[in-house]
Amino acid sequence: RLLTYYNLSFKNNIDFLLVSLFLGFGTISYLVFGFGSIGYLNFNIIYLIITLGIMAWYKNGRITLRKINYFSIKTSFMKFIDFNNQNWIISFFLISFTIVAFSNLISSLAPPTDSDSLSYHLSLPKYYLKIGKIVALPYYKDYLSPFTAEMWNIISLLLKKDQLAQVFQSLMGIGSALVLYRLTAERISKRAGLFVSTFYYLNPKIIVLSSVAKCDNAFFGYVFLSLHMLFTWNETKNNKFMYI
Repeated sequence: RLLTYYNLSFKNNIDFLLVSLFLGFGTISYLVFGFGSIGYLNFNIIYLIITLGIMAWYKNGRITLRKINYFSIKTSFMKFIDFNNQNWIISFFLISFTIVAFSNLISSLAPPTDSDSLSYHLSLPKYYLKIGKIVALPYYKDYLSPFTAEMWNIISLLLKKDQLAQVFQSLMGIGSALVLYRLTAERISKRAGLFVSTFYYLNPKIIVLSSVAKCDNAFFGYVFLSLHMLFTWNETKNNKFMYI
């Protein structure tokens, strides 16, 4: 909705979807943080988010989906996974990315066991829900203010599904890799973008972060997207990209 209002024109549908994803993720995070800070931290937040999401989607979301050429996407994917052509190495990277992404999603469905997640990233949101408000806690420096991206952990606990916090971060890991792909592909080449994003996503650290409730994957995604928008602004001289 916001992108339509600003009349931003992207070279690629993937850019539009990724910017929409990260803006939506951040907007919902700030909504939860804002309502939580004034003592309105209960299940009604879920209804509010769903209502606002439907309102924003109803007018523009369907139009966006109609603009996407799914046949072209399918054709490109089938060409990638064809080992008989000369791009077998690209196929190898793409299939590796897909297998690891699927494995990460399966791993994120397991109950949280990471010590940092249990002692901080989930325990702090649980305390906020217990008292019904987001407050500064003087016991430890990181407790003074929670990570804004981890407002989704509060949503997960409101739904009584603590695994959802890990699923959200696993999806953000995929999103950050796609943003890195677009960042590289737009300036160098699609092949370079695929190599860079695959090596990034298959990094053991990213694999671990894709199955825990920490917000690092979201952080990386926002860093890559900020660089992508900054370079796009410099290339197009359109100040709207700088504001994004």
